[in-house]
Amino acid sequence: KPQSSFGEQVMFLAHVSPSFPGKRDLPSMLIGALDEHFEVMHSSMRQTLVQALILLRNRNQFPCIRTLPLYFKLLGFSDKLLRKQIFAHIVKDISQMNTKSRSQNTNKELRDFFFVKMKEG
Repeated sequence: KPQSSFGEQVMFLAHVSPSFPGKRDLPSMLIGALDEHFEVMHSSMRQTLVQALILLRNRNQFPCIRTLPLYFKLLGFSDKLLRKQIFAHIVKDISQMNTKSRSQNTNKELRDFFFVKMKEG
């Protein structure tokens, strides 16, 4: 079982990172850690890291397309609560992006990504 203080520190960093605009490598670190070690992580640690990524994404710290490959990788994992959380976030994130303004480039990137995923599976 993971240390709860590590999860608390990750969430603290996710909360305060928008206040430090020069330090934008937290999303990359979280994505890298999840991508490499998600299979051996405890389920609560996986959920905490995904929650931190969702918080950072909701604060526009990185583009949506950066986490989609990781999220689709995690959707194939056997953690039902994580799959439910990721699916809800993807749907909400894409719908919110299009309600604010319709960016043709972003929509094209998303469409291309989803077409590639459909061809794969």
